[in-house]
Amino acid sequence: NVADGYIYRARLRTSQKIFDSAEADMEQALKVADNKAYVHYQYAQLIFQKEVYQSDQPYSGWSFEKAYQEAQEAYNINPMPVCRQQQAQIRYAQGQYADAFNIYEELTHSDIRSADIFFAASQCKAQLGETDQQIALLDSAVNMFSRPYVKTAAPYILARAQALYAAKKYRPAISDYNEYGELMAAQLDAPFYYQREQAEVDGHLYQQALNDIDKAIELEPSAPLYYAEKASLLVRVGKHQDAITTAQQLIRLSPDFSDGYLFLGLAQCLTNQKAEGIKNLTKAKDLGNAQAQTLIEKYAK
Repeated sequence: NVADGYIYRARLRTSQKIFDSAEADMEQALKVADNKAYVHYQYAQLIFQKEVYQSDQPYSGWSFEKAYQEAQEAYNINPMPVCRQQQAQIRYAQGQYADAFNIYEELTHSDIRSADIFFAASQCKAQLGETDQQIALLDSAVNMFSRPYVKTAAPYILARAQALYAAKKYRPAISDYNEYGELMAAQLDAPFYYQREQAEVDGHLYQQALNDIDKAIELEPSAPLYYAEKASLLVRVGKHQDAITTAQQLIRLSPDFSDGYLFLGLAQCLTNQKAEGIKNLTKAKDLGNAQAQTLIEKYAK
């Protein structure tokens, strides 16, 4: 006659894909429970997680809409903000981003107002393509923390950096990347340095960009993408001999990656080695590089 046993067994049976038995356990939990709001909430969560993580195992009795109905029942009995948050999560998973945002916006005025709520609302706006509102909500998420920032602020600062970069606001994005870098210095990985390098290139901070792509290569010396990025950047800033060296490293690392031959050929053409350059550009073309033909036409004259 205690609901928790049925809830725990339902979770186990769900993990075992015995959904009809799990459903029966949750219905029994509702019958014996004193706190029915709690059981409806747990039922909603069980169905929601099943639909997210076991979507390849359809069960006719369960759906996102059924999860939403259970969350609504919980809220009707006990109107706690956490039940509304659950509803917002379900609506987001359904792709109903406007409805999800409306709930999150409501929750920004509740007692569970937090950086996470503002972040979730920002993700709704991102899905709706409303970039300015997305960034404003990320501002609100970051503003839930005061300077000097602590590490718990880092994910929201990084999210804002990425949103600013996508919005082509490169210098503010770099500022956020730098802030994140200071907070997470001991845990930064190659993809972070590559992301910041991209923003620095678009923000015309080329020396910082070179430093960051070098750091990415140091951390992941077997990743061809970073050598290709470095070679491209070296060509852009006129360091053609260094670009040749980097492109040759890339070819040795990944001989079937066309970018190595593309940037080697381009740098050679720019240093009066046109015959060799055209040969390497042709190799890039043969490997399927779409840019190679245009460069061949330009430098073969």
